Amino acid sequence: MESTKKYYKYLDILRVISCIAVFAYHLGYLKGGYLAVCSFFVLSGYLSYISASKKEKFSLLSYYKERFLHIYLPFIMVVLTSIGILYFIPNVNWLNLKPETTSTILGYNNFWQLQANLDYFTRHIDSPFMHFWYMGILLQFEILFPIIFLLLKETKEKTKKWTPCLLLGILTILSTFYFGYIGATKTDRMIVYYHTLTRVFSIFLGMFLGSIHAYYHAFTIKRINPKIPFFIYLFLFTLGCFFISAESPYFIVAMIGITLITARLISYGTMIPQDTISKKEKGGKIFAKISYEIYLFQYPIIYIFQFTNLQNQYKVPLIIISTILLSAGLHFALDKQKEGKKEKAQTILLLAFLLLEGFGLYQYIIAEDHTKEIQELENQLNANQEIMQKKQNEYAEKLKQEQEVFMSSIKLLEENESNLEEQIHNLPIIGVGDSVMLGAVSSLYSQFPNGYFDAKISRTDYEANKILQDLKNQNLLGNPILINLGTNGQCGISCQNEILNTIENRKLFWINVVNDAEVHVNQSLNQFAESHDNVFLIDWDTISDGHPEYFAVDGIHLTGTGREVYANAIYQNIYENYKQDFQNQKEEILKKQQQSRDEKIAFYGKEILISAYPFLEENMAEYQTDFHTEKGKIEDVIEQIKKDSTSDFSANNIVLILDTKDDITKEIKELKNIKANIYLVNTSPISYQKEENITIIDFYSEIQEHKDYMMIDQIHLNDIGNEALLKIVLKEIKEKSS
Repeated sequence: MESTKKYYKYLDILRVISCIAVFAYHLGYLKGGYLAVCSFFVLSGYLSYISASKKEKFSLLSYYKERFLHIYLPFIMVVLTSIGILYFIPNVNWLNLKPETTSTILGYNNFWQLQANLDYFTRHIDSPFMHFWYMGILLQFEILFPIIFLLLKETKEKTKKWTPCLLLGILTILSTFYFGYIGATKTDRMIVYYHTLTRVFSIFLGMFLGSIHAYYHAFTIKRINPKIPFFIYLFLFTLGCFFISAESPYFIVAMIGITLITARLISYGTMIPQDTISKKEKGGKIFAKISYEIYLFQYPIIYIFQFTNLQNQYKVPLIIISTILLSAGLHFALDKQKEGKKEKAQTILLLAFLLLEGFGLYQYIIAEDHTKEIQELENQLNANQEIMQKKQNEYAEKLKQEQEVFMSSIKLLEENESNLEEQIHNLPIIGVGDSVMLGAVSSLYSQFPNGYFDAKISRTDYEANKILQDLKNQNLLGNPILINLGTNGQCGISCQNEILNTIENRKLFWINVVNDAEVHVNQSLNQFAESHDNVFLIDWDTISDGHPEYFAVDGIHLTGTGREVYANAIYQNIYENYKQDFQNQKEEILKKQQQSRDEKIAFYGKEILISAYPFLEENMAEYQTDFHTEKGKIEDVIEQIKKDSTSDFSANNIVLILDTKDDITKEIKELKNIKANIYLVNTSPISYQKEENITIIDFYSEIQEHKDYMMIDQIHLNDIGNEALLKIVLKEIKEKSS
């Protein structure tokens, strides 16, 4: 199909790959997908400059109108439509709806999220608009760009055409250095990721590249087929998205690298314009066209699906399908007016979106703003922070002495359980938590005056291991460990394993959350506790269920009553755990003793056993084996068995090997009263009646069938016979044990 306008297929390829990378990152399948956002910034800067430079007369009004229709209108429709849909989803407790939506609509969401301290990289979903930090920066750029462009254009007209290129190049270099400096010096990576001044380097690079292409030409090697370097750079781009996670030490370098790679991809991609589009390319072009809507819709849809009980294998495909369908629908609804049936379908679809949007706008208007209440709570938490700091200093001075006292107390506890309550009260417990724990610090210190509690607002699991490791490095890491994290999201299995490695064999008590419908961590915490012997779950979710009086307005943080119940629940759980330890220790001793008895095998006999002894000892090395032999009467052997069986440490498996002439018909009654498993190896033709605890091994028949088992005297067994005897005995013991 002929087209009067050049089609840059390879720019669409870049746009599609970047869109997929970000989507996969949000779904948790591509750890470096966040890097693709850099590409979107470069593309925005580049395309804006190229588009503006092609206009003979650049108008601020026309630019803002066009940006409103193509960027802001779909954006605001997704925002309000998402709010409208969320109204019908049960268990959504989005306290920040009012202020966060306001920041989103007005284009400062990135700064709002910085102030709210929402960690985008923790992979939890606090709201459907967490990804709109990007839209905040983009909208800020779209407001300032036409002014910047007009200034550069005027500068170009009064000086040289390379002047805008030079100025943009300088801005790119300075902003990149600033980004690297902030990234290297600031411990809070959110400033690096969210702040406009740190992310603007990618936009400046796009504008710089656009000015070069507008006034000169692309910096490329013209002798080489541009497709080759394009796909090489695309491969490097993909590698970064696959392997450079946000926790990588190369996080900053990767973002700069992806930005530069994107510039090269644009340079080579624009060298391959097309006049015609194949059917396959039409599909790619359509996907590229709706990539913006896909970005807008993906996080709200992921957020909505977190409230479903679908398994991940069904949830993810439905998220993808829903996102694509809604994105295509919105793009179609806002596209230029169609004709005929398409026009009717477009009108119906647009009306549907407008109805949801209107309902969402209404919900936004009537939503309560809990900022004041949250601020009051924060003030109280800050006051508690000072108390906590004082206790931390006291703890550091007393810990060594308390550790000695504790070890001594544990020993006393094993002797006498009556002082358990006092011991738990004096435990040098280490507490790491978020704002829920912070609110209850005073109550916790009442229960554990010798404890050490480190809690902070909006803390996530990622921070716990560093705190514990620092305490460990200072020899201040007590026992047990108490963690109350998860309300703000979860770090995953690798992070939990790091914590376990740090605390070693210490007890870890982990408090679950009451907002599990939002963060979905309780099931994984259950699994975590079930998978590790030193990890124990404190089920605060169940304890507090049906008690709204425990909670503040947000349903998470605690009232005065809730703090007391919370601290007491922690104490009771730890108390019951240690009490159970006391019982477990006694049971473990008995269990080990019984296990030792069950594993031990005692051989009794006369001549045949004596001859078999060297072979049996050599081949029974892996077993706890005891041998008792008598040259005298068989009655003496039975008496020895009866005597040994009175001890609690005797073998539970007794093998009595009779000589070929022994007869214990009378003694069977005595043997059946012994509390042990007796295996009677009979080498004589005498038959014995089977008893409950006596297994008769008819080795006489084996001997008759295998004459080669016997030595030349036909009394004692040779090695072949001993091997056969041992094999049969062990088989019977294993069957009895199972």
